[in-house]
Amino acid sequence: MRALLMCGFLVLAPLAPAWAFGADSLVGSRSPEFVLRDMDGKYVSLTALRGKVVVLNFWATWCPPCRKELPTLEDLHREYSRRGLAVVAVSTDSTEKGIRKFLSENPMNLRIVHDRDGRVSQLYGVFSLPTTFIIDRRGIVMKHYVGEQDWSSSQVRSLIENLLETSSRRRAPSPGVTPVFFDKPKRSF
Repeated sequence: MRALLMCGFLVLAPLAPAWAFGADSLVGSRSPEFVLRDMDGKYVSLTALRGKVVVLNFWATWCPPCRKELPTLEDLHREYSRRGLAVVAVSTDSTEKGIRKFLSENPMNLRIVHDRDGRVSQLYGVFSLPTTFIIDRRGIVMKHYVGEQDWSSSQVRSLIENLLETSSRRRAPSPGVTPVFFDKPKRSF
C-alpha cells in the first residue's frame, strides 16, 4: 500500500504547482540562511539580523508591481526599524548597473542586496515577483506573500506590530546555522 501511495505521489508531483514544494513550504520553518552584498559592498546575512523581525522582499527593477510596492516597504522600514524591523530587498536583476540607476532615481534607506545569479531566489522557491517573506526574531518564516502588497495596510501593520511585540519577549536563539556566501569572488589558479 505504501509503495502504491508513493508511486501515485511521484506521478502527480510533476503536475503540482511550483509553490506546492517551494516558498509556501517554508512557512513555519527556519528561514534559509544566505549572505549577499548590498549596494555598498557590505555583507548582509540573516544570521546578523537574528533578533529582528525581517521583511525579505524579492524584486527587480523591470517589474512594475515591484517598483510600485517599494515605496510602502520604505515607509515600513522608516516607521519600524527602530523597534527591531529590518527590511531587506533582494534584487534579482542580472546586473548591478540597473539597480544603481533605479536607486539614483528612487533613493531608499532599506537594505538592497543583489542576488545576481538567482541562487537565493531558488533557495526560497521564488517563482514570481514580487515575493515577500516575513521572518520573526527567531528566524522562523511566519508569512509568505506572492504579488504586490500594500505594506501600509492595517492588516500588514497589525502583523508587524504583533511580531515586534510578541517576539520581543522571547530571547532569540543563537544562530546555529552556517551562512552560505553566494557572491564570493572565484579564485583563479
